[in-house]
Amino acid sequence: MQGKVVQTEPLLVDAKGVCTLLGIGLSCLYAMDRSGELGPQGLKLRRRRLWPRRELQEWVDAGCPRREIWVETKKRERHEFSGEN
Repeated sequence: MQGKVVQTEPLLVDAKGVCTLLGIGLSCLYAMDRSGELGPQGLKLRRRRLWPRRELQEWVDAGCPRREIWVETKKRERHEFSGEN
């Protein structure tokens, strides 16, 4: 009996992965990041900057709001999830 091969997508993607997911070029990604058009800020892991795939999907589903709106939205969601008033 052969074992199943399970293909999983990475939870975090680098800049090239973000570009692939969003259908944009690298220079566009960096311009969007600098200007605040890109909502998710990504995470710094060692020398690499990575973005959570799930957050990118949520950001697109929300209509790609600017960073300041995205950050406030995420704060509000965490606040509601924690049950704080």
